[in-house]
Amino acid sequence: MNTIKCLLSISFLLLSVISSYGQETERKDTLTASRVTTDRRRFGDAASQTGLKRIDAEEFNRGYALFGSPDVIKTLQTLPGVAAGSELMSGLYVHGGDGRDNLFLLDGAPIYQATHLIGLFSAFNTDVTESVDFYKSGFPARYGGRASSVIDVRLREGDYEKFKGCFSLGSADGRIQFEGPIIKGKTSFNVALRRSWTDILTTPLIALLNWNNRREYGEEAEQVSAAYHFSDFNAGVSHRFSKDNVLTFNVYGGLDKMRMSMMERNFFEEEGNRYEGYTKTGTDVRWGNLLSVLSWHNSISKQWYLESSAFFSRNFGHIGISVEDDSWDEGENYISVNQITRSLSDIAGARAFAVYTPSSSQQLRFGGEMLYKSYSPEITSGLELKVPGYKYDDETEKSCFYDAVEGSLYLEDEFSLFSFIKANIGARASIFHTKSKTYAFLEPRVSLKAQCGPSSSFRFSYTEMNQSDHSIATSYLDLPTDTWMPSTAKIKPIHSKQFAAGFYSRLPFGLDLTVEGWYKTLEHLYEYGGVASLYPPIHTWETEFTEGRGRSWGLEALAELQSGPLTASVGYTLSWSQRFFEEFYFNWYPDRNDNRHKIDIMVNYRFGKKFELYGGWHFHSGNNMTGESHLIYNEYGSYTKIYGKPNSLRLPPYHRLDLGFNWYGKTRKGRDKVLNISLYNAYCRMNPFFASIEPVYVTAINPDTGLEETKATGKYKGVAIGIIPIIPSISYTLKF
Repeated sequence: MNTIKCLLSISFLLLSVISSYGQETERKDTLTASRVTTDRRRFGDAASQTGLKRIDAEEFNRGYALFGSPDVIKTLQTLPGVAAGSELMSGLYVHGGDGRDNLFLLDGAPIYQATHLIGLFSAFNTDVTESVDFYKSGFPARYGGRASSVIDVRLREGDYEKFKGCFSLGSADGRIQFEGPIIKGKTSFNVALRRSWTDILTTPLIALLNWNNRREYGEEAEQVSAAYHFSDFNAGVSHRFSKDNVLTFNVYGGLDKMRMSMMERNFFEEEGNRYEGYTKTGTDVRWGNLLSVLSWHNSISKQWYLESSAFFSRNFGHIGISVEDDSWDEGENYISVNQITRSLSDIAGARAFAVYTPSSSQQLRFGGEMLYKSYSPEITSGLELKVPGYKYDDETEKSCFYDAVEGSLYLEDEFSLFSFIKANIGARASIFHTKSKTYAFLEPRVSLKAQCGPSSSFRFSYTEMNQSDHSIATSYLDLPTDTWMPSTAKIKPIHSKQFAAGFYSRLPFGLDLTVEGWYKTLEHLYEYGGVASLYPPIHTWETEFTEGRGRSWGLEALAELQSGPLTASVGYTLSWSQRFFEEFYFNWYPDRNDNRHKIDIMVNYRFGKKFELYGGWHFHSGNNMTGESHLIYNEYGSYTKIYGKPNSLRLPPYHRLDLGFNWYGKTRKGRDKVLNISLYNAYCRMNPFFASIEPVYVTAINPDTGLEETKATGKYKGVAIGIIPIIPSISYTLKF
């Protein structure tokens, strides 16, 4: 059984290892319904909103491109007020919130799993992305259900007049996108596919490893098999009944697949007979999303705009771990251990809203949504044992099922008060019901803007948000073992309040300056206490939670310059993020991602029509970790680790430089082509990827012996270990 435990530990370890701020420039001081025809899903938010950053498709292709592919979430990570978490990961920790407290919307439908490869890539394909609205504060009343931020991703309709597309081949993935008319001028489609090459790239390396093991150790050498890849697709159809009356249907599917196995053959000779057995460990992991949304957009008149949608969203995860041990005795001794963990979260819903613009100085928006949610995690484990004259089979299944209904109504009134004050005042009323427990919320939302000159303004916002979904996770990584569960009678919804205020100004020479401060509180936060397992305790999840609260505050500044071929930005964040869990510590303590200082410098320069250089330098204070404060020894010489204040050890600062180059050209047939060459971590800074706790020693002269001695101080320090060097990448894109 020790062998079994060892192999299981190895399998778990392998799984774990793999495992702008600002605002849109106002072109008009008035709100007009003409915006509906150009961008029917955007209205006058930027006129009064704090904490809103709008990014269009073109901007994604001017900056960060990991392995030659632009990435939505990694672009957002460069904004002030956003912590990225671990190296390379697509984490978003906004204003001290948790990464699982962000509302991701794809064409208005919620999506749970927004990343691939445990956070390395985001799930959003920029080839079909029209725009992204990112809210860090000042959330309008139309958004609800999450406590931290809103990432509203809108997909692009296909071209109604001609066929076109693009093909991209990069170091880590390949993409193809195609769009065009089904009925010219009336109906269009837009399709995109993406797949990673990680399994293809690692296959020869694993084969070389196995060959070397056989050459060195012979037939008893370990044989390893491992493969991982992700794929996703977007497909959309749009039909125009008229210029202002459009019906769209979009489908998204994303899948991550990972398989690993390790096999060791055993040979044994006894009394001239040769016996053969084996030990095999296997891991099968799959997770992803499936989403479909049907939307109708109708601009009835200059005063009225209507939009409604129905959608279905599914998040799923599967992990299977198996261990087989066939001993040497003619295969009669056999042990098989299997464990499968599944999680499934479904959302089916509908929403509708209307926008009424009675005048150039006022816009009313009201609507509602109804959601049905189901949560069904399960763990199945089995043990099969065969020995001479004895057979034992055992299978245990733990599962639970929750369903919930969530409904909401909201009203927003954006208006001008006098000639220099604009306001967005609204409220959201929602109800959440599951298993005989009902929660009701009223969330006020206020945003004010005071014009203090032709190009400068002060803004203020106050928002309340409630989150009824809880992520059950035993790690900070986005693992497929994570699952979602609803609030119950024992587990309350997360409640957040946020104040934000700032100064916004357009200066000469194309320079925009934003300075904003915030204060945020979080109630009913939950974490697992003392659970050291890859799998969350599904059957007892309510009792394993520890309740606490959080708070964060800070100041952020962003300067953006656009002057001819030069685009540049400098962002700085000074922030504090704290947690209070009474079971962990008697007072407030820093959050893991409490990065005191954060700096992001982005530069892009276009040389004529053919060449473009870009770079980004990123810095933030080190993350925090918990270490032992001292050891207590007993009479037998063993000891117990005593932990002090959580997250009291700060890791070294993080910083890196990314560089990229784009070459734009034409094929012989006049088609556009782009060659991208980029360097991630250009000066090869070995930033912390994980850390260990080590005791602190001092060296001094013993006055009795006169000899130099090294003694433990009883204190501990975190030692950061970096594994991500410089990463070059290249990609080629052809537009047709």
